[in-house]
Amino acid sequence: ERFEPMANQKQTVPPLATIALGVVMAVVSGAMLALDRTPIVTLEQAGGSEAVGPACLCALRGLFALGHAFMIVQTALLPAMPLIAVYKRELGSHLQTETIWLRGLPRLCSFFTIWCFAAQGAFFALGAACSAALALGAEGVVPARVLYITHLLFEMTAGCGLVVTVVVSFVIWPELLRFGVQHDLDEPQNLVMHNWNVLEILTELLIGQLPITVAHAAVGIAWGTAFIAFSWLRAPALARLAREGKGRSAGNGVNFPYFFLDITLPRATQYAFLLGLLAVLLTFYFGAMALRELLLVSARCGVPLLARAAATYAVGYMLTKWRD
Repeated sequence: ERFEPMANQKQTVPPLATIALGVVMAVVSGAMLALDRTPIVTLEQAGGSEAVGPACLCALRGLFALGHAFMIVQTALLPAMPLIAVYKRELGSHLQTETIWLRGLPRLCSFFTIWCFAAQGAFFALGAACSAALALGAEGVVPARVLYITHLLFEMTAGCGLVVTVVVSFVIWPELLRFGVQHDLDEPQNLVMHNWNVLEILTELLIGQLPITVAHAAVGIAWGTAFIAFSWLRAPALARLAREGKGRSAGNGVNFPYFFLDITLPRATQYAFLLGLLAVLLTFYFGAMALRELLLVSARCGVPLLARAAATYAVGYMLTKWRD
């Protein structure tokens, strides 16, 4: 049945109040990072481990980094894949669900999953370099700025990576099933980006020495805000891709990879989603910090590494979804 266009179906710009809220989130998070006076981590913290030697940690991080690079390149080179844009009509959305076919760079930049996966790969690459420098005794070679960026990337990907997994497993995947939409979330590539990433995060929390600090909580907010702003700016382009792609377009003026970024929703709902995303990012950031501290305390109390690993990966398994 053909969808009847609604008054603001062609809307391409978020309401000013919504933009203002996004700007406030960006300014506050940016200011918190700019005013940060936390001491920069040492090379021992960035590249070392109490469980394994720096050479072993370098090899492990290097393998993770290569895996991320391979997955990113493979994702860009794969044939066009469908992005199923599902919207909440019951909450007041003026957009209709439609399919957008993506490949190459448009595919890479459309999903928060890939943003976080790429950032996580960058952390492992820098972390491997720090571990290599530590193993070679080259303490003065790694600039303080590199140590700082490595630390921020670790903190950001620890929180945001967990957010990606939980949101996909318990929000987006169930929504697609509820609407009867065919999906590829149970394909190996998506399982790696949504589930294997958690294994990597938990491994780093388990054996790495980088702390997660309260002072850097804004880094996840800044990353999430950047993605939201990019998605809003790119929404008309996704609508054009839907019109130019396979199948029949619903005639939306904008399209979004996630229903909670929909700018045609009532303003109160938009604010609720934005503030909810802020709360989720902070919750998982502090959750990762709490897990890091718990693992450190348990190590000091003499809990064997194997027991800590079993408990940690059990938590990770509960956060993931592997099939319908």
